[in-house]
Amino acid sequence: MPDLIKNILPAVMGKLSSGNPEWQNSLTRAWEAVVENKAKRHTAIAGLRKGRLLINVDSPVWVFQLSFKKAELLKRLQRDFPELSGLSFRIGNIH
Repeated sequence: MPDLIKNILPAVMGKLSSGNPEWQNSLTRAWEAVVENKAKRHTAIAGLRKGRLLINVDSPVWVFQLSFKKAELLKRLQRDFPELSGLSFRIGNIH
């Protein structure tokens, strides 16, 4: 089994790190269009996991604020990205 993981890991890591730059840019633009200007300065897209968009937020206060708008933000993002199944906010680097 370790041989299998050793063979698969480079391909998986490559997909995660490189992704599709055009799609990532489109998703970033869409996020910036749906989130309020004030909140935009406190967030950054961190990735995508099992259809959930991962958003890094710079403070617990903003995680709390954004959690109230999660359903609305997701609905607006799904207009352009129907494959999104959810949003996850977490404390993390935004730069």
